[in-house]
Order: sequence, then structure tokens, then C-alpha cells
Amino acid sequence: MIFSSYKFIFLFLPIVLIGYLLLKKTKNAPLVKLWLVISSLVFYSWGQVEFLPVFVFSLLSNYLFIKIIDKAKRKSVRVLFLILGVVESLSVLLYFKYFNFALSTVNTLAHTDFTLKNIILPLGISFYTFQIMTYLIDVFRKTAEVRPLLDYLVYITFFPQLIVGPIVRHDEFLPQLENDAFLHSKPDFARAILLFSIGCGKKILIADPLIEFALTYYGTPSASPIHAWTATIAYTLAYYFDFSGYGDMALGLGKAFGIDLPFNFNSPYKSRNMADFWRRWNISVSKFFDDYVFRSVFTFGDRQLKLVFATILTFTLSGLWHGAGWNFVLWGVVNGILVSLVNLLTVHRIKFPSIIAFPLTSISILLTRVLFDSSGISEIVKTYRLMFSPIGEIFSQIPSFVSDNARYICLIILGSIICLFFKNTKEMCENFCPTLKTALWCALILALSLSRMGEVSRFLYFNF
Repeated sequence: MIFSSYKFIFLFLPIVLIGYLLLKKTKNAPLVKLWLVISSLVFYSWGQVEFLPVFVFSLLSNYLFIKIIDKAKRKSVRVLFLILGVVESLSVLLYFKYFNFALSTVNTLAHTDFTLKNIILPLGISFYTFQIMTYLIDVFRKTAEVRPLLDYLVYITFFPQLIVGPIVRHDEFLPQLENDAFLHSKPDFARAILLFSIGCGKKILIADPLIEFALTYYGTPSASPIHAWTATIAYTLAYYFDFSGYGDMALGLGKAFGIDLPFNFNSPYKSRNMADFWRRWNISVSKFFDDYVFRSVFTFGDRQLKLVFATILTFTLSGLWHGAGWNFVLWGVVNGILVSLVNLLTVHRIKFPSIIAFPLTSISILLTRVLFDSSGISEIVKTYRLMFSPIGEIFSQIPSFVSDNARYICLIILGSIICLFFKNTKEMCENFCPTLKTALWCALILALSLSRMGEVSRFLYFNF
């Protein structure tokens, strides 16, 4: 079940929200929290009920490890159960996400013919595994307080952020579940409607058509250079509108239940260098890798070579987290190199003017997007060859190509204008005051989205 679906909007959400509001009137915080946990598990089961036992096992086993770590007096015991918790979480993730990748790599390198397994990736496993691990590690570090089981379950399972994030830190979420704060938190329905309608519009009206267009390139063996460029731009925009659209809907749903979730995007395509881009894109995941990988390797005052190593290692692991394929590893390494160059320039106080920095960053984002979207090395090579065809050949194809794909070209232009010149949803929510004009705009976006909802595809990040 996805947010932008009739089942969710007209069946699941009203039942859960009405139940939540009625139970809050009882002033019984544990009962309200239990309702949210049960609702979230139903939400997860609706998508993949066969993986509910895997999810519940990860939840409960890690909570047991957390309690043992918190109570243990000896450091050796605490370290042992930290290792057990991390290994257990990563083992499940590695099996479902990387087993076939590892097996196919062995087949290629060793010329073996091991049969790949028919493994289906459980929904949200990358996101909820990292959220569980952050809490486990921070309890070990004594930077997180162990909360009651029910609070922990709400924190991990809360359905708006369960499947595609954002990865919410315990210090952002758990204080909101303290009984007095939780019972007296008021749903912010105005912002909820604003965020949910914008998210729906991003996903259904912009992202889905752009994905449809981009896929025509990857399904066309004899595609033209102009098709390669426009498909890459379309996918670059589609990933933003798809993922940030989900994030906006998640934040809106959180506000409907009186819970604030963190914004995950901050106008990333306005960035003036690649380091700035990664501070603005998928912020919760970037922060996870910064806190638990980069800062574990590099500390302030270390040599520049270690800074480069830590950066490339962090992005390589981030690439692997995004997908089980060598193209994702390459994508991570290249991004690590680009961010390292920015870091070295910053260390030496070299700063390009915006007129140079912005185009360089935009081209870097587009070219690395090819690595992310391609199915393999041969497709990457093919796309780059087409994109770097002679300029005259590309320009000669523009008139006929634009004529044949006018709808998609207009969407690319509209999407680019929104990304570069409009306020993002975080800025819209600051000092937000509901007006009739805003209400009419939200109603229009929702109505248009609902009219196209039967054609909606899964969110792109369900694959990760």
C-alpha cells in the first residue's frame, strides 16, 4: 500500500486517524501508542505480509540487545551484545539485498555457475534496519536513553516513515512520545494537508510521467543523443520529485498525528558544489553515513589524505546501500571523489564564482545520475557515448524530438523551474498561515492527483 492510492486515502488513513483521535480523548497514552503500532504493522502487512515476521523479529531481538547493553555493568558484555545486534541486523539486510549480487560476482570472477535465488527485497528493510542500528549504537555510546518497549515500537514502526524514511533520530522522535507531550500534542491539519497535497502532486503529476519518459530511453536500443540527454535530465528530476514527494506526504501524515518528522530535502538542485548537494539531498541518510562511517574514520585535525579516504569510503558504502550492483559502487566512488575535490578546495580556501560553480555542479549531478540509473557498465558506456556525440548531431535532432515529446519537454521545464526558483516545502511551512488561496491550490492539486491515481507506480526508493 502506498500513500498515493485510493486504498490508503479513503480506507486506511480515515480509520487510523479517527481511531487515534477517539483514543486520545481517553487520555490513555499507552492505548493510543498501541493503536499506532498495530496500525503501522497492518500498513506494513498490507504491502508484504510474508515479511512481517522478519520485521517483528528484528524489532524485538534488537530491543532485547538494547536492554542488555543498558543494564550490563561490564564493558565486554556491552560490546558483545552491540556486535550481536549489528551483526543480526546487517545479516538480514545482506541476505535479502546482497546475496544474489555476491553470488553473481563470484560467478563472473571465478567462472562458476551458482544458481541465483529468487529473493524478494522486504519493503523498507534498508531504512528500518539503519534506524534500529542508530538507536542500538547510541545506547551503547550512552547518548540515548532506553525508552519503554511501546515507545520504541512506535519510534521504529510509525507508518509515515516506515518504508522510505526519513531515518529519524531517537532524539528527534522519542521526546515527542513522553506521555504528557504526546497526549497534548495537537494535530496540525493545515500543514498536513499542504504537505500531503504537494507530495501527491510531485509524485503523480510530475515524477510518474518523467519516469515513464526516461524508461523509453532505457528500453530503446537505437536511442538518439538528444534522447539520452533528456532521459537523464528527466530521471534526475523524477528522483527528486518522487522521493521528496514521498517525504512531503510522510511529514504531512506525521503532523496529522501530532508528530514532527524531519525534512529530508532542502532544494538540492540549487547547490553550488557536490558537498553542498549531499548536505541537501536525502538528509537523514547522508547524516547517518556522516555520523556512523565518516566520523568513525576521520576526526578534525587528521591529514588531508585521511579526509579523502574517509569521504570516498563513506560514499562507496552509501552507493552499496542504495543498490546491489557495481554501477552503484561506481556511483558511490565517483561521488566520493567529487566531494573530496570540493573538501580539498575548501581546505585551501579556493572558491569558484557561482556562474562557474552552479553549472559544474549541475553537470556533475547529471553525469553521476547515469551511473545510478543504468542497469550495467555496457549501458553506462552507451549513454555516455550518446551524450558526448558531436554537438552538431545533437542540435540537428532537437526540433523533431521536441515536437514528438512536447508534453515531457514541458514537464522537464516545469520541474526545473520548480526546483530552481520555487520555495521548497520546508520554507513553505515556516510561518505558514492557512488562507483561502492556499486551500484552493491544495484542493486543485489533490483533485488532479486523484484523477490520475489509478495510473500511479511504486515509489522509486521502494527498490532500496
